[in-house]
Order: sequence, then structure tokens, then C-alpha cells
Amino acid sequence: MKSGRPLWDELCMRYQSGVDSVRSMQAVWDLVKPFVDEERFNKVSRLLLVQEMEANGGANHVYSIFKHIQKKISPILLMNLNMI
Repeated sequence: MKSGRPLWDELCMRYQSGVDSVRSMQAVWDLVKPFVDEERFNKVSRLLLVQEMEANGGANHVYSIFKHIQKKISPILLMNLNMI
């Protein structure tokens, strides 16, 4: 990988970064609560919650697929991909 990390580490880091980004957005949104009407605040909060759930679910889905594929790939290929 361009970063120097193995593919698996890069994949995990990228997905976790997405989840962390949504959590950061929620933290910022919580700070503006006093300045936003309740209906709008609640609507955006729900949307951010859905986004976080989808980010977590997407990450877990990709992790499980990747682990499944990894079991079927030869160790030599995995070494070449820097995944072991």
C-alpha cells in the first residue's frame, strides 16, 4: 500500500476512520443543540445515528468478506500482498 501498511491494516484503518468521522460530526452537532430548533436537531441526530450504524455495518460486512476470502487464498499470494 502507498502508506506502507499491509492491505488488511489499511482496510481496517480506512473503515474505522469513516466511523470516527461520523462520531465527530455527532459530537459537533451536539454542541450546536442550543442554537437549533428541536425538530431539526432531532432529525439530524437520527440521520447521523443511521450513518454511524451503516458505517459500522459496512465495515463489519467488508471485514467478514475479506476474512472469508483470505482463508481461500494461498499463503504465498498473501505474503506477496503483504497480508501476513
